Amino acid sequence: MIQVQLSAVKLPKIGTIVLVNANGTFQQGPIPGIGGPFDTATELFKAWAAKIEFGISEEKLRAASAPYATEIVASVELFKEAIDGLADKISIHNYGPFPLCHGDFGHNNIIVDDKYQVLGVIDWESAFAGPWEVFGDFPLTLSTIPSIMDAPWNYDG
Repeated sequence: MIQVQLSAVKLPKIGTIVLVNANGTFQQGPIPGIGGPFDTATELFKAWAAKIEFGISEEKLRAASAPYATEIVASVELFKEAIDGLADKISIHNYGPFPLCHGDFGHNNIIVDDKYQVLGVIDWESAFAGPWEVFGDFPLTLSTIPSIMDAPWNYDG
């Protein structure tokens, strides 16, 4: 069995993998909904800030936030501007190479044996090279945060 440490796979730009060239190098393309490929993490964060949409309506957010609604809604409204203003300070490795990120890393894509040893990770069609700060994303479905402290719309009844 061949084991590869995911952080060892590094690409020169931020973007998807479009093609593996005959010489083993990669042709990179845009990240859907954001663009690219990008030469720096700053370029990615600026493009993301320009295009990001919050996942729920203000009404739903207010209902979920109860007594903190005013503060949380204001934070959401300022988020795009804050990311754009901080884009050149977010990443400690602004220039490549950039690690390969899974893009859909959850328990449903991790294969384990009867002893819970990880055998592999599947479902790589959302993979992309991204900043190190994105690479370290922990699978939401394996989170140790109690649901009451997390976004209640992530859970069914």
